[in-house]
Amino acid sequence: MNTSDALNLLLLGALLGAIGQGARVIVGLKKMNDEAAATGLQAKDLFVTNQLVISLLIGGIAGSIASLFYLGDCGSPDKCIDKELMFTLFAAGYAGADFIEGFMATRMAKLTGGTTGGGTAGADATSVITTNSKRTVELPDDAN
Repeated sequence: MNTSDALNLLLLGALLGAIGQGARVIVGLKKMNDEAAATGLQAKDLFVTNQLVISLLIGGIAGSIASLFYLGDCGSPDKCIDKELMFTLFAAGYAGADFIEGFMATRMAKLTGGTTGGGTAGADATSVITTNSKRTVELPDDAN
């Protein structure tokens, strides 16, 4: 496998990983809408665009990392790229992003001496794109 083939495989991993993370985003959007309805907020009040973009990038990175395991396994991309590989890279973006986010949240908590403040590894997509666990909504006294 030459350098061009390796780069193509890494890019395929990044693309499929981001798409896998996008599948998690769909679940997160549904849960975000449910949470917004339950709290009387609009979904746009809970949506964090920067978190969405970072989440998709992490999914792409997870897919690229997974594709590294296939670099030496095949002589050419024609032999390497099949349905199984594509699904594996998709799944790496779906699950790998959750692992990376959980790992980074734990690592950052240790470095800062604080709490993770949100989702953990194994959490659903809600923690990826929606609310910040520290966000609170103040209701007027007459609303209670």
